Amino acid sequence: MKIAPLLLVVAVIAGGAVAYFAPGCSKSSPPVPPASPALKADEAALVLQRGLGQRDLAKVWDGLPPAWQQDVTALVQDFASRMDPAVWNRTAATARKATGVLKDKRAFVLDGPAIGLALDLLDDKRAPAAYDALVAGFDALANSELADLEKLKQFDGRAFAAGAGARVLASAAELSGLSEDSSLHTWLERGSTARAKLLADGDARAIVELTRDGEEKVEQVWVKVDGRWVPQQLADEWPNLIAQGRELVDALAAPEAPKLKGALIQALPVVDGFLDRLADAKTQGEFDSAVRGGALTLAGTFSGMLLDAGVQFFSDE
Repeated sequence: MKIAPLLLVVAVIAGGAVAYFAPGCSKSSPPVPPASPALKADEAALVLQRGLGQRDLAKVWDGLPPAWQQDVTALVQDFASRMDPAVWNRTAATARKATGVLKDKRAFVLDGPAIGLALDLLDDKRAPAAYDALVAGFDALANSELADLEKLKQFDGRAFAAGAGARVLASAAELSGLSEDSSLHTWLERGSTARAKLLADGDARAIVELTRDGEEKVEQVWVKVDGRWVPQQLADEWPNLIAQGRELVDALAAPEAPKLKGALIQALPVVDGFLDRLADAKTQGEFDSAVRGGALTLAGTFSGMLLDAGVQFFSDE
């Protein structure tokens, strides 16, 4: 069985949109005009550029064709209706506990050996900020509607984009800006001053010239889908993106799924016990000892769980 978490479904769709819209951000960015079916292709391009750049994913959601919004909503709601509530709620509770430990034991984590391995590419001055950005992203997800199946059954894409989605993007951008490879952060920043020029306009097809600081001009073909202008390349690949998401959701009904769910329920108390030991640590030494002792236990628990459940780490194809 292949693992099919909801976050991967969302990431496939959101990641595809970000890749094609190439956003930017700046505190002095021009206001983001509202998405509207009446916008021309160049105007729609700027809505998406600046919306992503300002971490205003609600504007990005508004710019998507209504049919695409329905695709995403149906996919997430179907996931919620098919996911085992006991497994999901138990996992969400552990995720929230982990986030709490990461917040409360920040000083111990930063001063311990683990952070040196995890943030090996960062100097001592940047490591705390990077850690905070990473924890903020985890916290946004662990305490969002994603952690509640009942809320997911009533999933509101715009509300998620405006809340947890925006916070996760902001954390990712900040983390990128602190790393040696700051390509995501740079890419985002350049979008705030992007210019768009309409080279050819038609009822259903247009050509937009996009100019971003530090980059060569790019001509993009945009097409109208359900009354909204979107990049043609994304329009061509959208059915495949949704199909991939559907395959992940369908994996919940695979014959091996019950076995994996049972194994996960048995493994989560081990994780909780490890987190409790970290939370109880009063000194750096106690914390480091708990980390060393728990690492091997967790590795053995989860590797055994996945093997027993028949999870495929590599494709047979």
